[in-house]
Amino acid sequence: MTKDEKISKLAEQVDKTEQLFTDYKKIDRNNLDKNDILTILRKQNEVWRSHPPVYWTDSNIEAPSFVPELFPEFIRDQVAHPFFKRQNFINQLSTTHLRRNLGASHTRLAHSHGTTTIAKAFIKSLEESGEEITDIEKQAVYTYAYIHDGFHGPFGHSLSHMKSYFGNISFNNKKLDKNLLYHQLKNDDILSSIFGDRFSESEEEEIKNLLEFFVDRQNHSLRKKYSDKYYLSEIMDSTIDADRLDYLFRDSHNLKYGLPTDETNLRKLIGTVQTKSVETDDGLELRRLCWPGSKKRQIEDLLKERRVLYTDVYESDSKIAVDEMVTHGLYHFLQYYDIDGARGGVDAEIMDEIALLTDTDLLNFFMDVGEPFFSRELIKDVYRGSFFTPIHDFEIEYPSENGSPNEPNRLEAANEEIKNIIDPNSPVDETTAREVRKVIKKTGGGLVFKELLFILVWEMLDRYHEQTKLESLFWEELMDDSHLRDIYTQSLLERYGMTDELSEYTDLVPEHYDSIYNIPSIFISIPTYVTRKRAENEIWEKEDSDTSIEWYDPPENEELDLPLRKQFQSKRVIICGPEPFVENDIDDKIEEKFKTFVKDVDNWLTPEIFR
Repeated sequence: MTKDEKISKLAEQVDKTEQLFTDYKKIDRNNLDKNDILTILRKQNEVWRSHPPVYWTDSNIEAPSFVPELFPEFIRDQVAHPFFKRQNFINQLSTTHLRRNLGASHTRLAHSHGTTTIAKAFIKSLEESGEEITDIEKQAVYTYAYIHDGFHGPFGHSLSHMKSYFGNISFNNKKLDKNLLYHQLKNDDILSSIFGDRFSESEEEEIKNLLEFFVDRQNHSLRKKYSDKYYLSEIMDSTIDADRLDYLFRDSHNLKYGLPTDETNLRKLIGTVQTKSVETDDGLELRRLCWPGSKKRQIEDLLKERRVLYTDVYESDSKIAVDEMVTHGLYHFLQYYDIDGARGGVDAEIMDEIALLTDTDLLNFFMDVGEPFFSRELIKDVYRGSFFTPIHDFEIEYPSENGSPNEPNRLEAANEEIKNIIDPNSPVDETTAREVRKVIKKTGGGLVFKELLFILVWEMLDRYHEQTKLESLFWEELMDDSHLRDIYTQSLLERYGMTDELSEYTDLVPEHYDSIYNIPSIFISIPTYVTRKRAENEIWEKEDSDTSIEWYDPPENEELDLPLRKQFQSKRVIICGPEPFVENDIDDKIEEKFKTFVKDVDNWLTPEIFR
């Protein structure tokens, strides 16, 4: 780009920015429409849209690294790119620093640095073992390591539960950020500016094809195309990979848990990685990463430490309670303005902008818009530390039955039948709801609470909207109880500085708070990632994660001393609410009411739950 072209581009950018701020100042806050909301969001995100050739420069920014490798020069040039600088304003551990641990304030940019450095250590070790890896393949691995978290929205995985509201869900991945990254690979708005003029057109195309494979490596045609290079994808996505190793060490370091192993031993572990051909169930020969049996104990220790972090931090019930405050704030905002990115148009543009916000920007946005009331008040409570708290944590193990192992589990069969009845792409009508109720009742009239809860969670509450509808029904049950209503009223008075006893307010009438009573303040959370099995010791693991390792020098017992996901299935359901609901015996009362509520299938299993 010539000097004149840069000046012209800068002038154009300044004009657009000035127009955006002019439009922002003209917004009537008492009569917001969707276009106004879009303007407010674009004003928030304007800084990330600075044109890279005008503003970016080389950066020597550093982050703690747990292997003695230098950060790849190719990626160092991109560190100052405005879009990826936003990672410095998104916390790696979401809301953990707000309530769980003040040390959890490290950012996704630091994690991206560390992951890229560890990926370089993998590449170096593989080359030393004899693998031939081209420069373009290295650039693809380093690029993916650096940008793998670059498309996280505010508060990271906390918003993944709401991914159906974002329009750019390009393929079936649980994680919102991976869907948004895949969308970016297809639409090519940001990535081209990262590559600049460094590569030829064909080289850039090859890198993008490899990135698409890394994101969607379960795609059969892509697996077949890159079967001999499949191990490159495992550098960033396998049981022991650069991503997991960095966050395991970085989170332990910042949370003061103590490093899971000596850093020198980590480098030695990576130094033993090799590849070998493995035949898959569908007949493909994939070249995969493999490890020596002598490292089995060290690998097991790393995985166990990761499990500790999941139970204590990533999916702790106290953190989930704060996550739910943020996601409910967003949910009620979307409902209030009738926004759903799946419709396309301005709705999709709004959701695209929300996905660009940083943690603080999302909270500021709610305060800027001011409506709805509940969203604003939830976020104010997050700011001032008035957090909701866990009331009950129900563990639902996969229901086992005595009898012949060849006979189908009745609850498993019921879930399969329900899955066939409910069309996820169509609204549920009364006829469909009635058919589902029939399935549940014919499964057995003597179903206990957790069996009913298992059915409710497993196939029917996989969308955030359905969870909140269930919460609304349950909240009505709670507010019909005069004692619970009085406790909640008292907590509202105290929240706004009115600390007298409720009985002192003789002029208080229900109408004063009816609008608040109508908003459910009990959150029913179903964590996505962590499951638990009770044994002699409580053993946890990540859902759908088959902790398998390929060995090139197998130990006597190749199976890791960790149960595999396929051996059992379980879920958690966490009820969160205001602090007063966990005092005295109130939490027990709420637990009993929830059990009674769930057992009354005719009450909650209606079309309204699914709409």
